[in-house]
Amino acid sequence: MGNATEALNESIEAVYKGIVENSLIYGNSLLQYAEFLGILLLFYLLSKLVYMLFVRYLRQLAKNTKTEMDDILIEISEGPIIMFVLILGLYVGKSIALNAGSAPYVFIDGIFEVLLTINVAWLLLRFIDSFVVRYMRKHAERSDAKLNEQLISLVRNVLRIIIILLTIIFLLSNLGFDVTALIAGLGIGGIAVALAAQDTISNFIGAIVIFTSKPFKINDFVRIGQYSGTVKQISLRTTRLELLSGTHLIIPNNKVVTDVVENFTMAQERMVEQVIGLSYDYDSRKLENVIKLLVSIVSAHPNISRHDIRFMEYGTYSQNINMRYWVNNPDKLRETIHDINLQMKKAFEKEKISLAFPTQTVQVKK
Repeated sequence: MGNATEALNESIEAVYKGIVENSLIYGNSLLQYAEFLGILLLFYLLSKLVYMLFVRYLRQLAKNTKTEMDDILIEISEGPIIMFVLILGLYVGKSIALNAGSAPYVFIDGIFEVLLTINVAWLLLRFIDSFVVRYMRKHAERSDAKLNEQLISLVRNVLRIIIILLTIIFLLSNLGFDVTALIAGLGIGGIAVALAAQDTISNFIGAIVIFTSKPFKINDFVRIGQYSGTVKQISLRTTRLELLSGTHLIIPNNKVVTDVVENFTMAQERMVEQVIGLSYDYDSRKLENVIKLLVSIVSAHPNISRHDIRFMEYGTYSQNINMRYWVNNPDKLRETIHDINLQMKKAFEKEKISLAFPTQTVQVKK
């Protein structure tokens, strides 16, 4: 009986070795495939541990810090790192369990490279969506919100397209395709598009310059070249000004960045300069009295922070007093000028001060 049992066991063991260990399927035994699947299962469980580490510990630690950088990094890397653990399981499994050079080994090696490339591209795309977009929005709060969203969306899409194209080219190259012609075609196509749309591209670059340097923002009163007005809109192509006449002027962004821009709204003070011409009938004492009168008018106004009033020149028809004063509230510039001119008019009428006008003295010889 014992001999029969031993013979049966030996038969089973022989069958096992013949089927499991010695039977090769595409260069590997069933035992090797089982070992490979076991390694994959082990790395799958490891990925679950990594996920729990992110959820329970790293996220909580990031919330307790003051900086937002660690929250962004964890958000970016969580999914790709877990995916990388699973992809690493493929590499370790085929390296340990499968015979090098066998068809499954070569196939899994190719799958590993494809999945690793896709995982890196996924990480970069998440980086663009989370870090780059947040960073741009954080540092663009003082600019036009509409322009910010347009630029951020465009930059995000361009970066995503570049990453996807590079990923496709890299994958095709790894799969054995000749990508030289594809790269050359993309280069020629890019040059053709750039030449055809050079004005559009220059306007877009101008919008980026406005976005980054912030020479003005919406509702700022500016002078661009010879035009003065209030900025009403900044788009990817143009900047729209509302002139003092009420009409709207549309200026291409490439003209804006190459022209002189003067921002009056950014100034804390605005200087007003006027010339008061008095006739040559006024002697030095009367001139001094007029200057004192002007000083008393501007110094009493609440919107004027400082002034400089001096007798500056002998003109052709008048003795000219140069009057400068600085308005500390640029939004009330026109109102302040109106007040000062009206007070000067009243004071001149009261003191019987007459302003000079062009005259000629004709002498007739008899």
